[in-house]
Amino acid sequence: MESKMIKEEVFITTAKWAQEVKSQLGADKCYVFGSLIHRDGEQFDPISSDIDLVVIIPENIRSEVQIVEWLEKLKQYKQNLERDLFVLLRRNNPNEPIVSVLPVTQEELFFDIHKSKAPSFFSGNKFKCLFTNTVHDGIEGSNVKELDSQLIKQVIEFCQKNRNEFLSNTIHSDLSLLEWKFE
Repeated sequence: MESKMIKEEVFITTAKWAQEVKSQLGADKCYVFGSLIHRDGEQFDPISSDIDLVVIIPENIRSEVQIVEWLEKLKQYKQNLERDLFVLLRRNNPNEPIVSVLPVTQEELFFDIHKSKAPSFFSGNKFKCLFTNTVHDGIEGSNVKELDSQLIKQVIEFCQKNRNEFLSNTIHSDLSLLEWKFE
């Protein structure tokens, strides 16, 4: 399959996934960024590139317990997306994640805090909204105010990093679901 067609199929697959996450888990927004949209995806390689997603945690999910329960549900949806993209991209290593999902809160966007410590990450990069299929310079509502406390910023970066790592599951544990697709 031609690279451009593959990218379009990846967008269609991730957009369907985002709509499901919105309807079932109440995600406020879902965005794709990175090689899939940078320079119109010219750097995206179906064999080796990952798909980078940002999922905005619903504002009504406030407590740590609620966030953990929400993340556990999101992890199942993420595994389904891994499976679908594994087949679509014809990958051959089920131990290697394809999708990187970064769940963030509205507050983290407001202060533009990213796990990598990159300044202006959410306001300075291009993001494609999977609900509207539009590309934006920055995510709306990001970088509104600077956070005064470096300690709080470091704690938030650490939490974000751990949320992202928690969601780094692969399809390996669920290969039986793929058998019918390869027959």
